[in-house]
Amino acid sequence: MKKRTKLAYQIEEHDEVENLVNEIKKGSVKKKKSGMFAFICAVYIVAIVASLLFKTVEINEQKIALNDMKTEYNELCSYNKKLEVDINSKIDLRKVEEIAIAQLDMNQPKKSQIVYINTEPKDYGIVFDTSEGKADNSNIVASLIRTINGYYAYSN
Repeated sequence: MKKRTKLAYQIEEHDEVENLVNEIKKGSVKKKKSGMFAFICAVYIVAIVASLLFKTVEINEQKIALNDMKTEYNELCSYNKKLEVDINSKIDLRKVEEIAIAQLDMNQPKKSQIVYINTEPKDYGIVFDTSEGKADNSNIVASLIRTINGYYAYSN
């Protein structure tokens, strides 16, 4: 600024002072607004991180509960199998036969009523040839379907 020689302000000096005051006010308002924006962004980021942590904790709790339920289910299955074994071992076949003959009026089968069958598995299988009469063997989907049909025919 210029050195004043007169007591009255010059108009130029007054305008310069007003411009400086306005610039200072604008800078402080911008700083306040940018500080508020940074605070809102920080709160938003903290909220996002907190929600992610909360969801992760909730998922882990659900996994733990599911694993506990699976463990309990497996224990119940093994206990059920143990009970079935106990029941089957306590059944006396002679007592079952007595009840069947005495109370239910069942009879022993005669020798002519008994038919023995061979239940041993065979060591051979039947393979159907499905490639005869088929001109288009280059189609992958068709060959896959034929293969599946061959396995299905073999299993039946």
